[in-house]
Amino acid sequence: MTEHQRTRSILLVGNPNVGKSVIFAYLTGRYAVVSNYPGTTVEIARGRARFDATLEVVDTPGVNSLFPKGEDERVTRDILVRDRGATVVQVADAKNLFRALLLTSQLAELGCRMILVLNMMDEARQRGISIDVKELGERLGIEIIETVAVEKRGLGRIAQALFAGSARAPNMAVRYNDEVLGAIEEARKAVPEPDRFGRLGLISLVSGDRDFAGMYDGLSPEAADALMDSIGEREGRLPHPFSHYIASARRGLVERLMGRVVTAGKGIFPGGPAALRRYGYTLSLAAAAILLYLFCGAERLASAGLHPTVLVLLGVVWAATAAGTERLNRTMTHPILGMIMLAAVLYLVYMLVGVFAAGTLVDVIEEGLFDARVIPLLRRLAGTG
Repeated sequence: MTEHQRTRSILLVGNPNVGKSVIFAYLTGRYAVVSNYPGTTVEIARGRARFDATLEVVDTPGVNSLFPKGEDERVTRDILVRDRGATVVQVADAKNLFRALLLTSQLAELGCRMILVLNMMDEARQRGISIDVKELGERLGIEIIETVAVEKRGLGRIAQALFAGSARAPNMAVRYNDEVLGAIEEARKAVPEPDRFGRLGLISLVSGDRDFAGMYDGLSPEAADALMDSIGEREGRLPHPFSHYIASARRGLVERLMGRVVTAGKGIFPGGPAALRRYGYTLSLAAAAILLYLFCGAERLASAGLHPTVLVLLGVVWAATAAGTERLNRTMTHPILGMIMLAAVLYLVYMLVGVFAAGTLVDVIEEGLFDARVIPLLRRLAGTG
């Protein structure tokens, strides 16, 4: 990595529940410092990169937008704005690429040098979602890495890309209408260093974010108020607020991009072979359950401890398979759903081990095998000896 490419920090950014924490743990190893962001109750994890101890890796709170509506989004936005020299690793859920690309477009307008990580690629394929990663990378002009973080697949490529200085600013130019462009130009003329925070800073002002005005050094409170009032007058002449037109233009850009790089499968198993492999165990268990009930009946299975045990087992396996790895992890740690899953697992363990294995299976082995076969055979052999 050349000196001009070297940065002081790496910021992990992404929507909530996309696997950032797993990637953070991989990049930093075991040691991390968790502390509240100054002036807030939002926790930030920091650690040193394993591949370069001079780099600090920061796991920012999950966000859906850099136009903050809550404390988490405000903290992430502030970290990005105040550490402009950082390299951004945006972690995306490949199943929800549209939501991720909306955030990518905002990072592009901020001028962030970044790498896009498409995580949970296995779940996307299993759902029949096909992403042309090469085409997407060429259109955005950035490196895109496919990963399955919980299995550590592809994570080595993230470290390699960071060490090689592969981060680039995305090429995502949102086309706004004339009214929005006029307001952006007014903001550009009013603030000192208008390009300091890229186009995102000016759009934040147009959207009415007064807090962002305070980030421009040299912009007095009086000048900021005058600018906000003038933009408000412009907005008042329109049927909708500026934020409506800004969001619509951004969605339009992402929709066009999605149409070129994403295809979704159709049919009973839209994921094709991947979906069949995913549900293979569930289908096999369902077939076995059907045969058991057809040949044995519910009453005989109940006496053996297998009814409704088999049905509960089938339900647990199906739910775990359909949920996918990330959602299953969240379910197991949920205070209510986790307890339900634990109760189901304990019930299965008791019925399969305590009733079926220790009772029915032992009786079958003892009476059906030893008493009926093994012991008589041994007696005949002893008698002839």
